Amino acid sequence: MDRDPFKTASERVIRLYEMRLKPYLGSEKTRKQLFIAGSFAAGCLSFVLFMDMIVMPIYLREGLEIQVPDFLNKSYEDAYSIARSHRLYLITDGREYSDDVQADRIASQRPLPGTLVKPGRRVHLTISRGPQILKVPDVVGKSPRDAEFELRETGLIVAEKRYRQSRRYPPGVVVDQRPKAQTEALPKTGVILYIAK
Repeated sequence: MDRDPFKTASERVIRLYEMRLKPYLGSEKTRKQLFIAGSFAAGCLSFVLFMDMIVMPIYLREGLEIQVPDFLNKSYEDAYSIARSHRLYLITDGREYSDDVQADRIASQRPLPGTLVKPGRRVHLTISRGPQILKVPDVVGKSPRDAEFELRETGLIVAEKRYRQSRRYPPGVVVDQRPKAQTEALPKTGVILYIAK
């Protein structure tokens, strides 16, 4: 005759409880230990809830976020006044050339304008040096290909190639240029090359 395995297992659990656990739980010492352990666990849980619901929101200033103002195209002095009124700190990361922003104005910022941040946050700025001024290289006496390569390396472009007679240079050599060598120019300024024919 087969015995029910579940019944057998439940009988073993009941027997184990009766023989080992019940006498253990019945002693005064065990009840004190369980009370202390339960009190400790409840205290830990209360502490965690207190930190999560009261202390951390105060520490993180929850609900006090402010929007980062737009500092772009402003002078550093104006940006500093605005940042102070918003309780933000400015950090200057450096200066770089910009074709779009005039010299000594703010060219970029991190975090971007409109970003929500906590008071006391640092805003990183890059100050514009204005457009980069280049010196036009001297390409007279060079082949058109070498002249074009040198102009491109400098940040300029060949706007046009014109041909004219020259007694001084052989055909296929640059005999003149506009603007002239050592003239100051902005990046991507077009240079006209005059080539001997």
